[in-house]
Amino acid sequence: MLAPLTFLLATAIAPSLEYTVSGPDGLKGSASLVNQVQEDGSKYVRLSMSLVYGNGDKAEVLQESSYDKVGRPVRKLQAVNAASTRRSTVVTFTDGAAKVVEDQGSGPKTSLVSPPEGADTKVVTEFWFVRDKPKVGQTATYYAFRPNQKDWVEIKARYEGIKEIVAAGKRVSANLVVMGEIKAWVDDRGDPFRLEVAGVTLERRAE
Repeated sequence: MLAPLTFLLATAIAPSLEYTVSGPDGLKGSASLVNQVQEDGSKYVRLSMSLVYGNGDKAEVLQESSYDKVGRPVRKLQAVNAASTRRSTVVTFTDGAAKVVEDQGSGPKTSLVSPPEGADTKVVTEFWFVRDKPKVGQTATYYAFRPNQKDWVEIKARYEGIKEIVAAGKRVSANLVVMGEIKAWVDDRGDPFRLEVAGVTLERRAE
């Protein structure tokens, strides 16, 4: 359910933004997000979440991704630590293919997953607003790798323009970007006010 929120571990310390998490069946929690372009032009994203489900179960989730300066994926990491589940997946990308090393407690297992022939794997939306200013109505189509499913999926993204929303109890103007099933309302620096995916909502806390 949370796999589409694939945002990453930086080599440099970057400021983080704090979020509340809510979702179906009583899901709630907190999240911390780092979203940064590095000095060499590459991109780093890191999302850590502390979740409590409606039945009282708890989980710690860490998602990390890095991209080169044109948006090609370099590395992804996803780790889940819960009472009944401990799982880590590390993905490195070479010549477009994804090398997946997954460990569910019984030792690492490695697989190689190639994207469809001719697929564009540059996630240009990672640089929208944080570096590049899209025009209203601008679109992008690319293939993104999903660590949980170990597959490539086509994503169609569109910048919908400026929308007014209420975040952290305040009315703000935000840039709405729709990426497949993800909706992101972001500020002019590319940092989200709100993220919605698969019924889960992350909303920025008051600064």
